[in-house]
Order: sequence, then C-alpha cells, then structure tokens
Amino acid sequence: MPRKCSVAGCNTGYDTERKTRIGDLKISTFAFPSDYNERLEWVKAIPNTEKTVDNITKDMCICALHWPEDVCLKKRNKYWVPAVPPSIFPNINKSQLPPLPSTPRSGRALLSTRNPPVDQLELYKQQQSFSCSKNFLQEFVSRLQKTRNVFSETNKSEIIRFSKDRNGAIFDFSIFFSVHFKTQEHQVCTKVFFEAFKGIKSVSVPFLNNDCIREWCQLDELIKFVCGGNEELYVDKKQQFLERQITLLNSPKNCKIYNQQDMCEAVSWCTRSRTLYFQLRNNLVLPSEATIQKITRISKNLEDDEIYAAFFRGQDERSKACFLIVNEIYVKATISYSSGQLLGYASDKEGKIANTLLCVMVKCLFSGKKFVAKLIPCHALKAHFQYKVVSHLVGSLEKAGGKVIGIINDNNKVNQNYFTLFPGFNQATSWVVPSLGDQARPMFLLFDSVHLIKNVRNNRITEKCQKLSYPAGNDELKVADWSAIDELQKPKETNAAVKLSKLTKASVQPTNQEKQKVSLALNVFCDQTQCALATSSHSTQKWKDGAQFISLVLKLWKLLNCKSPAQHIDLRDPDRIPIDNSDNGTRAKQVLMDWANIAQLMKASGRQRIQKFSRDTAAALSWTCRGLSALADYLLSTTEQFRHDYVCLGMWQQDDLEHHFGHFRRSAGCNYFITVREVFNTHAQDNERMAI
Repeated sequence: MPRKCSVAGCNTGYDTERKTRIGDLKISTFAFPSDYNERLEWVKAIPNTEKTVDNITKDMCICALHWPEDVCLKKRNKYWVPAVPPSIFPNINKSQLPPLPSTPRSGRALLSTRNPPVDQLELYKQQQSFSCSKNFLQEFVSRLQKTRNVFSETNKSEIIRFSKDRNGAIFDFSIFFSVHFKTQEHQVCTKVFFEAFKGIKSVSVPFLNNDCIREWCQLDELIKFVCGGNEELYVDKKQQFLERQITLLNSPKNCKIYNQQDMCEAVSWCTRSRTLYFQLRNNLVLPSEATIQKITRISKNLEDDEIYAAFFRGQDERSKACFLIVNEIYVKATISYSSGQLLGYASDKEGKIANTLLCVMVKCLFSGKKFVAKLIPCHALKAHFQYKVVSHLVGSLEKAGGKVIGIINDNNKVNQNYFTLFPGFNQATSWVVPSLGDQARPMFLLFDSVHLIKNVRNNRITEKCQKLSYPAGNDELKVADWSAIDELQKPKETNAAVKLSKLTKASVQPTNQEKQKVSLALNVFCDQTQCALATSSHSTQKWKDGAQFISLVLKLWKLLNCKSPAQHIDLRDPDRIPIDNSDNGTRAKQVLMDWANIAQLMKASGRQRIQKFSRDTAAALSWTCRGLSALADYLLSTTEQFRHDYVCLGMWQQDDLEHHFGHFRRSAGCNYFITVREVFNTHAQDNERMAI
C-alpha cells in the first residue's frame, strides 16, 4: 500500500492520483525526520495544517513534488532525503500561504528621504565659524566693545588689545589678538592668534589650545575669562536660558541655530535620560535626537588614549598631576548580548564569567577633576594581572600628558603582592618607587586610610579574647577590651535616659556585611564614645584603658580625614590640621610616625595573634603612615609646578571611587548586584558627557 502525502490538497498516494498518473512514473515520498528541531522546521513549512511535532507518526510523509528538482540531498540511514524543509505547494491557495517579506518599491522615495531632518550641527558650525567677509575686523571689535568696564583698541597692523581694570600705567589683565587671513582651497581661512598677560607676565588660557581661536563661541569664552569676577558682566543662567529659548521660538522652524551652551546642555540631558529628553522637547526648543546622536557618535569612536589626551589637554600644568584609585566592584555573574558582542566574560581567565570589575579612577590633585579610566571584568583577580593593567594605564596617562604621583588601593593580599611587582621596589622604602614615566619623579604606593580604620575595629572584634594590647608611653602596655564597648552600649537598651555615646547594637555586634560600613566603625572611634568611657559614673579602669586607645585611634583618624585647610578652625579641633611647613605640620607628621611605630609593636609575631593586630593590618598601617609622611614632604618641597603649600591627607582616599560605585548602582535601578552590561552602558554615558 503506497504512503499518502500529508500536505493538504496533494493527492499523491491516493486513488485519484493513480488514475491521473502518466505511465509508470512513481513519485517518491519522504518520512518526517526523527530529529526534533528538523521535524519542527518541516511542520512549520507546511501551510494550512493542524499537525504538530507531537502528533506526527512514522507513517506520515511528504512527496517529492513539494521540493525543487535540484534540491540538495543528504543521507539518512540508507536513504537519500532532502536537506531542507518543503517549499512548493501548487494546490494551496495563495491566501493560505505564509506572506513573503515585502520589498520597498523602487519607484517611491522613503519617508526619511522625502522629509530629511535639518542638519542642525552644520548650521551651528556655519554660525560659529569666523566670517570671511571684509567686515570681519569690524564685527570682531564690536563684540569686544559691547562688554562694559573694559578697554579695547586696534591699530593698522590688525593687533587688537582687550584689557580689564587699569592699575596705574599697567592693565591687570590683557589679551592681544592678531588676525590672519589665509587662502586655502579657493577659500579664505580666518584665524585669530592671541597672547594673554597678567600685568607684564605672560599667562596661559587653560581651555584653549595652540593660542588660536576659530569660532565666535571661543571669543565669547575669552571675554568671560578676562572679565571674571566682575558681577556686572554676568547675567543669571536661568535668565540667559529663557532669553535663548524666546529667540529660538521666534526663529523659523527649519532654521533653529543653537549656540555652544545649548548643545552641551542638550547632550548632557539626553545622555542622562533619553525618555526625559523626549518629554523636554515637547516644552522646550532643543536640538533633535539625530543631532545629539551625531555629536555623541564622535565620542563613542574615541580610543582610550584619545580620551586621556582630551582630558589632560584642558588642564593647566599643575592640574596634570594626578593619582590613581584602584578598587573592585561586585557584579552579577551573567552573560548579556549588546551591540554585537557578548558582555560578562572575564578578561583575566578565558572562558570564565566575571563576578567583579577592576575599576581604576584618575583624580587630579588641584582641579579635583576625575573620571573612570578602566573597567576590566575579572573572575579571580591575581597580582600579576592587576599590575599589568595598572602599569599599562600609568604609561598611557604619562604619554597623554599626565603625571601620576601615586596609587591608592585597599588592604588585601592581592594589592600587597602587586605593589611589590613595580620596578625599583625596595622593602625598606616600600611606599615609594620610581615613576614609570619619569625615573627622576617618585610614585607613592598607599593603602586606603578608611579601609585601615575599619580593619582596626575588626581586629578588636575578631581577636580570640577581643582584646588588644597597645603602648601607652613610658614602655607601658595597656589592654583595650572590647567588653567595655559592649558594657557601655547595654544601658542604652535597658534605660532610655542614659545616652552616653553613638553606640548601637550594629556597631558593637556587626554582621559580616555591617563590618564593611565605615559609619558603624566611626560610631566606636568618636569623641562621644571616648568621653563616655572616660567620664561616665560607671567608668572602671577597663573603660578608661579603652578610652585611651580610642583617643589614640581618633587622633590618627582626624589627621587622615582632614579635607580642608580650615577644618581645624571651623570645627574647633586642633587635631584636624593639614600638613604644612609650620610647627603644626611637623606635629602632624610626628603623629604619623608614632602610629607607624605603634603598628609595628602591635604586629602579631606568629600564626596566632594574641592581643595583637593581624600581620597584614599592622604592615599596611605602618606602610601607609610612613608613605603619607613622605608624600607630604615631597609635595611641600618639590620644584615641580604641582608644589603644595599644604597637604590635606583626606584627599588621598577611595571615597570618590566608592561614590562612583553608587552612581553605577543608581543608574541600574538601585540594584546592588548589577551586571557588566549595565556598568558599561553607564560608563559610556559618562564618557559622552565628559567629552562634551
């Protein structure tokens, strides 16, 4: 009995087919494949059928009429069968066949071609570029003369002087402009070179390069730079924005010409939230999305070296001195697809999924500007891989014009080991090595002081007896017992009227996650806790010894956390002083050296630490105290342009990078375990805003 074709409308194998057959021509039939995926493709290819993969039996088949004659065949068991699903169905109505993909009609133009958006970026360039007309000088001088309380003059040699505030025979600030016209490719190219003077001393303008301007917006910035500090020259930013909006509303629809400030603000809003930007465009006159994409596309194509060069190009010489902040952020171990690539695989181990991101932030010493320079997915970070990443970044920053003064890490074993890999590392002076870009300049290797304070608190908790013996002067050792902190906190639970300190149950008995919170550690090392232990009516000798240890730690912490030169005056605390060349600076450096010696005395000598710091904590604490003292001496005495008058040690912390980690998590919906893709998307938006 011949097998019947399972396609609706086909009569192969039926009696009607045998009656219409010409001669002895036999039509072959092919059974459905046994492979599930291949069978599913065959079932989907058959139109107008109720068959599914599960109700296909071994007796069902499809005849050869539903394949072209030159179909590619493959061998299944001992028979040759088609390698592709059926595609010819002559007895099926066209309405029952699946629709073919539509092709655009060549005779009609696309909607985007018929109504092309106005290239607002080109209009902006045309408006801002210097005019090549003969009236250029008149327009140039007229812009200068519109500014109040300034002096401007010109001579026959086309040298223009723009000055502010005459002090006797000398102007406080002056800029000399020299206009040059040059014919290039049958067009007149206008360039204006300038030279700035403060009194009689030549100075540089930090935001312009090569002492040359080519656009009107650059001239406006120069005018503001000269007139800085004069309140009469400035109008409120909100008022300026409203005035520009009124001007744009009155201009024709396809001739909206935006200035530089409008472009920068629009790009900043769009990169933060595109949905919000679309809603703003309903109420404000802003550049189109196509214009924003055209601007941001330039920054997306920049290489890392170009980003570094652009960052330092806008800095003055002393602001090019910077330091690196290195830390890891935990991410969710997942793989995601974005922009044609898979994100989530680790760079340190091939084929492994990343669970952390190695982040490196660059922060300038004087200007305070900072940006994340590297994001490397890692599975199990090792010292050699971290050294390779950081050393390559230091070399790239030095080539771009930066001067790396130091590197800050937290205190873990990997960071301690990778510090030893730097060339010129010496155990006696482990906190300083020769710079990778300039062997004559030192580079300081430091541990985060905030992380060290948490380690001091955690060492007291994790010690077997929860006690630490410390030197109290005159070769005397005292014991700081953690039970005194516990006893001080208990009356707060039983008696609400007794409030002696900031202690809470979380700060006294923290969980593993709460041990990482700085605020809980500072509830222990604070003036309130120290005074409560020393002056309470319940105070014992054990409490007083604990108060003395807290006083020692607190004195170090106030010095390490000083972030303002006047902080000791504002808070009326003489311990919060910056380091300078005065007697107060000498006293502050002595505190660092004393704690470096204390850490060595409290270092555990064997595997078991009895009333001692762990070896890693003691070594890192001594290392950092000596390193910060040497760093302060170098910055106060160097002949480089980044010489300091004072040094605030609170600037040498990882707080900026930790805050940026919070920025990553907030941008991902306030999730703690974010993915690599979410971090990379936020980082790309930050780079776009920085480039603009």
